[in-house]
Amino acid sequence: ARLLSAGDRTVRLWSAATGEPAQTITCDGPVFDAAFVGDGRIVAAVTGAALELHDAGSGARLWSAPGRYFWMAVSGDGRRLVTSGYDEIAVWDVATRTRRFTLEGHVGAVPAVTFTSDGALVVTGGGDGAVRIWDAATGRPLAVFDAHRGAIGALAVRPDGGEVAAVLGDLTVRRWDTHLEDRPAADLEAQLARHVPWTLDATGRLLATPRPSSP
Repeated sequence: ARLLSAGDRTVRLWSAATGEPAQTITCDGPVFDAAFVGDGRIVAAVTGAALELHDAGSGARLWSAPGRYFWMAVSGDGRRLVTSGYDEIAVWDVATRTRRFTLEGHVGAVPAVTFTSDGALVVTGGGDGAVRIWDAATGRPLAVFDAHRGAIGALAVRPDGGEVAAVLGDLTVRRWDTHLEDRPAADLEAQLARHVPWTLDATGRLLATPRPSSP
């Protein structure tokens, strides 16, 4: 098993067993996000100027597509990617290295993107304060939830796709039932950073997130 970290113009791979470095991948720009895709033998990275795919073994670049992509997410089976930035949200097929479609509707940056665990839905959160849900197979828009309280900074989706939670501009966490459009399930006051990894459990009753350390 391997882990990865990204920064500057590199993605570094590490042995999960020993903690030793295994590979350094050099990209053509500063790396904002990276992940293993496919069967784990490919690394995807977004640099703000392109989406790049690299061989995880040799580090060689296999393919790239230009675009102002700063954020990305990988489907659970590793076969699809969603990338976002200030101009475009795109869904990609890893095996064919093609853009399947773009998702249109947000205004401005879209810093929060994710798939549901079954890969059926793409959920996006934008600087326009909207959370949007899309059919991941077709790109068809399914629902829109408007936070009315600033930009969306992070998203979490219940594994069955029945509930989505978002960190709003005032650091409140708002939860929606995805079957009841524009009806918030609850607001939670929490000490959250805007861009942090967090998750909902299968029931939707527990939300796990890092908490900022006290000064």
